[in-house]
Parts: sequence; structure tokens; C-alpha cells
Amino acid sequence: MKNTTKLPEGYEEIYKIDLKNDKKKAAFIYIIGFVIVILMIIIGMIFVPITTFFDYPVILFIKFLVIIVGLILCIVLQNLLSIIILKCFAKTKTNIGLANGFSYVGSDIYFNKKFYVAIGFAPMIIIVVLFLIINVIAGIGWFWCIYIIQVYCISSSFSHIYLTYKLSKLPKDVLIKDSGLSMTVYSRTHN
Repeated sequence: MKNTTKLPEGYEEIYKIDLKNDKKKAAFIYIIGFVIVILMIIIGMIFVPITTFFDYPVILFIKFLVIIVGLILCIVLQNLLSIIILKCFAKTKTNIGLANGFSYVGSDIYFNKKFYVAIGFAPMIIIVVLFLIINVIAGIGWFWCIYIIQVYCISSSFSHIYLTYKLSKLPKDVLIKDSGLSMTVYSRTHN
């Protein structure tokens, strides 16, 4: 099935994630995102002791500033990349916003499963790789500053990770409409 601006005849809603109105689902996404943060910090501590963050107290303020600016940059880049990908590959108008602590980019297109998964993960992968390169160049003294930004990027993408998991269990013909905070999955009815 190709991406489309109109829901084909014979399709009906089979699953929905509504992060704006479904507080339980939003809390679940937040909690799992937090668990990912904790696990990734533990993994990071295996490779680089967190004490390296505090090695040079003179530049501690600068490190905190780098983290704050990096997190803002990460949010802007994730949304900007999503907009660019949607405009280039889906040729669609996008809607962007911020609600319930989530920044989002949505559209009116019904995406097929493969395309949706690809556009959902592309911004996260690009940003994580970009900050990985920066982390390698910056050196061990800056590891935790950059790594925290990478951790945020991955944890903030958990709604896509979660929906991808759910999509893997659904039929191949599904179409997904992602308005930003609400992702609705449709499938052909089989009468």
C-alpha cells in the first residue's frame, strides 16, 4: 500500500495512541522513556565513569550550559529533520507544536508501515550519529555532556519505538496517520 492523503475505502481504525488525551498511555511513554534514560546512564557508566564530568570544576558551569543548549538543539533538530523528511519524501504539509511535554510534528498523510517506521526513526538516528561523532571528537572530558543529549534523543523517541513494536504485530496493509500527538492505525476490514 502506498502513502495516501485519503483513507482508502474498506479501512477502519484498529489501534490508536493519543498522547494528548490518553493520560495513562502518555504516562506509560514517560515512564518507559525514563527507564531508557536510567539504563543508558548505567551503560555509559560502564564505559566512562561519571566522575569524569566533574574532573574540571572550573568548567562545570560551561558543561551544564552545553547540556542545556544541546538538549534544545536536539529538540529543534528532531522536529526540523522530521519536517524536512516529510516535505521531501511525502510531499506533505506538516503541523508542529508542543503539548504535554512532547514536541511533535504531524501530517495529514496515511503512511504505509515501512515508510512510517523509516521517517519515525530517521531524525533520531541522524542526531544520535551526529552527537556520537561530536562525542568522539570532543574527548572523554566532554563524554557525559554529549551522551546526555544522545540519551535524551533516544528516550524522547520512545513513542515511535513503542508504535513500531505495536506495528510489527499488525497486518502488512496497515496505514498510519500521525497528527503529532495522536497516531492512529488503520487496516483493511476483512468481511
